[in-house]
Amino acid sequence: MFVFASSDLVRFDDLGNVLMDTGQSAEVPALNSPAWLEPLPPHSVKNVGDAEFRAVQVEIKDAS
Repeated sequence: MFVFASSDLVRFDDLGNVLMDTGQSAEVPALNSPAWLEPLPPHSVKNVGDAEFRAVQVEIKDAS
């Protein structure tokens, strides 16, 4: 994932349960620097901050 602009986000699973709330985390994503993430299950994301969130995320699939 490559984050261009950050904001507070809440990530939900496919049933609406909160998976992550960046407002509750002390970690701030590094801007303009690539970061490795494990594959994510089905989810949705809501921007709950005051700024725009812009990122590119690529998921590498197994060839099988």
